[in-house]
Formats: sequence, structure tokens, C-alpha cells
Amino acid sequence: MEENRSINLITQTKIPGSLSHLIGNLQKTTVTGLTIFVIVSLLVGGVYAVLRLRLTTLTSARDRLRSQITAQAEAEALLVALKQRGIIVGKIIQDQIHWGSTLSRMTEIAPPPALSSIAVDAKRRVVATIQTNTTEEMFPILAEILTDTENKKILSPQVSSFGIDKEGISRLVITFIPVL
Repeated sequence: MEENRSINLITQTKIPGSLSHLIGNLQKTTVTGLTIFVIVSLLVGGVYAVLRLRLTTLTSARDRLRSQITAQAEAEALLVALKQRGIIVGKIIQDQIHWGSTLSRMTEIAPPPALSSIAVDAKRRVVATIQTNTTEEMFPILAEILTDTENKKILSPQVSSFGIDKEGISRLVITFIPVL
């Protein structure tokens, strides 16, 4: 007798012919299903990787655009502020030219020792303080102011205050609107 030297505790059973055909089809179906599952899994993994890469790209683009918008908003705010300041400076320069002629005329009427202060109030009226050693020295100054009023160089001159101190120094505060 021949001895079988293999140790196989599970003996092979014989499958009847109709079942063997069914088992063969089942094995083919299983291999086909497993192949389809692997292919679909690879496709889903590839789509996920592409979508994840696209999401990362879009997120970085969004962050970059946000930082650009923020930088441009700051630059625009600075530009608007600069434009507004430019308009204000232009008005100041324009007013300075006009006020310069008024100030020079006032220094002609009352030279600097007599013209102690001059200011422009909120209503664009000139407030001038004139101080002379005697009351008689004040008359030519008042005559010049009246002449400028008649020549329409100044409008609505008003004496705000007039006083003489103990030493005889006359002090006159006059308000008028210059014709610029």
C-alpha cells in the first residue's frame, strides 16, 4: 500500500456537478465584484484627492484675496483722507492769499506798534485791536478805516470797545468784514 505522507486533516469533499458550476459562477462573480470595488475605491480616492487639492488651492486663494482687499481698503482709506486734507489745504492756501491783502492793508492803516493784535473770527470778520499813546493819534487811523468803508474795501465797521487808561493810552477794538 502506498502511504500518503501529507498530513491533511481536512479531507476534500466532492461537490456534485450542478453545484460545482454554481460555485464557479459565484467565484467569478466574487472576483468581478472585488475588482469593481477596488476600481471604484481607487476612483473615489482619486476624486477625493483632487477635490481636497482644489479645496486647499481655493482656501489659499481666498486668504490671499482677503489680505489684498484689506491692504487695498487701508490704502483707499489713506487716499480718501489725503484727498480730503488736500481740499482743506487748498482752501487754507486760498484764504491765506485773501487774508494777506487784508493784513497788509491793516498794517498800512495802523503800523505795528499801534496795531497790537488782529484776528479773524468764525464769521470771517476781522477783529483788530489798535493802541495809541494819545487819543489824537487814533483820529487818522479812524479816518483811514472810514475811507476804506466808503471805497467798499471793508464792510460794516463796528467799534467793539474804546478805552483810555490812566497814562492816556487809547485802546480801540474794531470789527469789520473785509471785501476779499
